[in-house]
Amino acid sequence: MRYAPGADRAVALRSLQRPAGGAGAEQDVQVPWPPTDVQNLGRVGSLPDVLAGLLALLAASALAHLLVTSIRQRRRDLAVLKTLGFVRSQVSAAVA
Repeated sequence: MRYAPGADRAVALRSLQRPAGGAGAEQDVQVPWPPTDVQNLGRVGSLPDVLAGLLALLAASALAHLLVTSIRQRRRDLAVLKTLGFVRSQVSAAVA
């Protein structure tokens, strides 16, 4: 159904639901609804953003874990560098 430009939809819908020509029974006017698939698609619209954030968090935590385990495994190498005269900033640069 199309409405005239500037028409009030609620008033037009009520006028259609009035008893028709003295019959006494109200007409059944059905308002169109979007299909269920379209409604469900609207509900999951933010899902890609949530998944991207979760993936970024997982990647950051994996990199942090890799850095910590790498430093722990190379603890003796870093101690040798300190013994040779490296200062803290040089050791940090070697780790980076």
